[in-house]
Amino acid sequence: AASDVYKREVGDLDRDGHRDLVLTGFEISRADGGEAGAADEADTGVHILWGGPAGFDASRSTAIGIPHASATAIGDLDSDGQPDLAIAVYQGENVTRSESVILFGEGNRDWGGEKQTVRTEGAIHVAIAPATRTRPARAVFCNSLGGSLREQVPLLLYWGGPQGFSPE
Repeated sequence: AASDVYKREVGDLDRDGHRDLVLTGFEISRADGGEAGAADEADTGVHILWGGPAGFDASRSTAIGIPHASATAIGDLDSDGQPDLAIAVYQGENVTRSESVILFGEGNRDWGGEKQTVRTEGAIHVAIAPATRTRPARAVFCNSLGGSLREQVPLLLYWGGPQGFSPE
């Protein structure tokens, strides 16, 4: 059996005054024994439809080739005033452990080639908590796999800093 997960995120990624739409198409396939994994044939990656005065148009879109991406969030994670994009990745190529991705926006629809990765396992969602006076912005990835006894899923919290996110 398969379970569809289609998610969208809306925000002004390029700071042009128009809302942009980030779409993530992903499908979880389950075996008869309950094991879950990505259904490769339905994995559509991440697509950004750039907004404009007349709305969205497929001719103004960007595809981001990150396999098994399951969700996205928009926010300023590095405090530079430019929106960044956090991408939850459900699994790696052969195992459920993977590297979810943070793309740091540099304006003008440019990610600058620099990305930060965060270890996740079965990540199905991501949210960004904005910076406050006492705490930096935080990306929160929701893992659905990697449990232990009594099926408890471990909680990992990565605090961002001037050098990005680190397991330490």
